[in-house]
Amino acid sequence: MARYRAGGKASQLAQHSARTDGDGNQRRHFKNDREPFALTVFGATIYVVLTAGDVATVFKRTEALTFDRYVNDIMVQIGLTPEAIAKMWQHQPSGARKGPMVPNPGRKPLVHLSEAIFKHQLHPGPQLDELQDVLLGRMHEVMSWEAMTLSSRVVLGHQQQNGRRRVSLLEWIKFAMLEGATRAFFGGALLDKVDGGLLDDFAAFDDQSWKLVYRLPPPWSTAMGRSLRRVRASFTRYFEMPMEQRGDACWMVRALESEMAAAGIAPPDIAANLFLLYWVINGNAWKLAFWVVAHLAHRPALLQTVQGEVRVALAAAASTADLAARLEGCPATVAVYHEALRLAASSMGVRDVVAPVVLSGGRQLRAGARLLIPFRQMLTDATVWDEQNDDSDDDEADSFDAERFLRSPELSDAKRNPSFRPFGGGATLCPGRFLAKREVLTCVAQAVGRFELALADPLAPFPRVEGRMPCLGVMKPVDGDDVTLLVVPRSE
Repeated sequence: MARYRAGGKASQLAQHSARTDGDGNQRRHFKNDREPFALTVFGATIYVVLTAGDVATVFKRTEALTFDRYVNDIMVQIGLTPEAIAKMWQHQPSGARKGPMVPNPGRKPLVHLSEAIFKHQLHPGPQLDELQDVLLGRMHEVMSWEAMTLSSRVVLGHQQQNGRRRVSLLEWIKFAMLEGATRAFFGGALLDKVDGGLLDDFAAFDDQSWKLVYRLPPPWSTAMGRSLRRVRASFTRYFEMPMEQRGDACWMVRALESEMAAAGIAPPDIAANLFLLYWVINGNAWKLAFWVVAHLAHRPALLQTVQGEVRVALAAAASTADLAARLEGCPATVAVYHEALRLAASSMGVRDVVAPVVLSGGRQLRAGARLLIPFRQMLTDATVWDEQNDDSDDDEADSFDAERFLRSPELSDAKRNPSFRPFGGGATLCPGRFLAKREVLTCVAQAVGRFELALADPLAPFPRVEGRMPCLGVMKPVDGDDVTLLVVPRSE
């Protein structure tokens, strides 16, 4: 296995693992061999694996490749006290637990029991159905002509002669999805009784949250730290409120709070831990919905096709759940969703090597190292996504193709195409992927189905993907890039 010290071509790959515009040149620079390699950074070894075959091995070797240390690091960075972190790694005997608790026959520590709670809420079943109804119902309310003015940043101006509004797509989608998810998961109290400015503070934090994960010190992280402290303070006030004032939170939030309180964890630490959940919930879906609508707005013919599909679904749907199911049966719409996700997803898998592992070709991962999986590399692997499969400068794998998943629907099935892992995989496969898809498709349907929209400037360039900074999930547009739309309610 090739080994490099910090700097040189290995660090270039690490630096640009999330890039969209540089992927083609990057692959040619590395001769597209995609062999695993090792980095030595400040004396520590970091392995990087790039192929679906090696990643499959990583996912299978759960006893030798763990995620626990990374989880612990994030809890430290988000601000949990050492005492609370210690309790998160303990199993609470049934005799010591009080209140309505979650069954734990496997005697899991609270960290791993929390993962089981996530899956119970977010995997298909009654709990997801209940949460979905609240979230999608609220989104229907917020994605209305009247509610568009609830955020001062959405409407940029008016055209008196035709009644159209100039709208920031980024701010419209962000407000609707953050507001809807906040109320669905935490009820109304967090925004209505605790902090009406929470969404702005969270957006400011999320915009620079990579600095937290990469442990950038002040002054480079000062603004991020300030936003984080404000949001954590609001969450602390929320969890210090009497339960009867916030009983409309979803089951998962109530169950996690109950488990942590029974373990003797205080409200400030409960708040910090539940903010981690909030961050995961709200950090990616709105960005993906933005990219889907942006691609549609810049392609009028494609927009018309998708509008035709979703308007039929909107007219026929008897409920929000029925609409979500119908939208998953809209082939052109779902194909655009998958292609936008493929191009915007830039998640990074992390494991710690606690026992030796042998990859393809006999390459060995040694215990004590950290392993990284830049899923972006598989999502733009020319051997999978470039139908020409040649060395031309026109990299099809890096280009948006609205019909890619229509021609080959199997490309979106990770079992048949292991290079399509936008939600990660293995033990850390995102449990929220089912809700995220329904949430994004519903948001897109509300935007293009209930309104007539067009670019305010038909010659405006497509927003650039921010690939220069590390990304934890879906990449945002470059600061200052947006899509300005002319929007008017659809005439029935």
